[in-house]
Amino acid sequence: MPCFSRRPLFGYKAVALSSMAIAVFGLLVGGHHMFVSGSQAYAGLLFSFLSFCDAIPSAIKVFNWSLTLRQGCRPHCS
Repeated sequence: MPCFSRRPLFGYKAVALSSMAIAVFGLLVGGHHMFVSGSQAYAGLLFSFLSFCDAIPSAIKVFNWSLTLRQGCRPHCS
């Protein structure tokens, strides 16, 4: 993103922390693929909650990327 927009990444620290959070949640949410494996309902709730929590840092990254592109496009677009 920074290369194409010719600007530094907007919210670099937030993107870095979000990447680490996604890595942590990614290690914990592997069980959400096993809904039909006969696991307990509590496990299904836990994995669903962790999957939903993974959406927050993902959204932070997407919004920061789009703001990087928006700020970089301003002086170059006609």
